[in-house]
Amino acid sequence: MAISARVRSGILITLGLLAVAFVANVVYLRWEFSGPDLGFKRCTGIELPFAVMALNHVSRFDDNFLHTTHYWLLSGPAPALRELAAQMRLVRSDADAPAMLEGMDVFDGPPPEFKESFEGSADGGRNHRLVIVFPGDRAILVVPGCNSRN
Repeated sequence: MAISARVRSGILITLGLLAVAFVANVVYLRWEFSGPDLGFKRCTGIELPFAVMALNHVSRFDDNFLHTTHYWLLSGPAPALRELAAQMRLVRSDADAPAMLEGMDVFDGPPPEFKESFEGSADGGRNHRLVIVFPGDRAILVVPGCNSRN
């Protein structure tokens, strides 16, 4: 059974539109996260607290087709970083933090030393967001799959 020229054209147009949508999504994410603090509210649902500054941002596609995991390197006094964890509804949970830091290669330099860890999410999930606080008043925030508002 031969495919008519009209059906073939429809398939090609559909594939072309899907390719354009994918490229537009990638370009939009690059623009939205072009600075370390940009896109933070969209992913977390909150503004960066006054005393906390985003030093770096990295994102990577995860195993979902159009979802990315976002990593922020944050700086601020330890009490302000703990308050950020509380605003994000994260709870203290140190068990998984050392192993997570060993496998993390998103920021330059050796893996930081573990000090405190907080995990959870506003929707009640576990491991949805994780804040690792290490000496030097710095933290790593991991937000997986934030292509939709959280």
